Amino acid sequence: MRKFAFSLCFDNAKAETDFIVASLQERPEESWLNSCIAVRRLKDMERYKVALTEANILYYQIDQNTVDNARYRG
Repeated sequence: MRKFAFSLCFDNAKAETDFIVASLQERPEESWLNSCIAVRRLKDMERYKVALTEANILYYQIDQNTVDNARYRG
């Protein structure tokens, strides 16, 4: 398996969010299980949650208080 490190720069937060949603929509739904979006700021997390919900993309939010749940893969 090859791993690539790269960074993308966006003109604004909406462009970044649109890219994330479009990238996930291009992939089969099963591959979403292997996807992770890490955020540094709460406002980013809230923006992503709204966009993912509007796009009917399921997500599972974890934070420092989340208890491990064996019902979820990964």
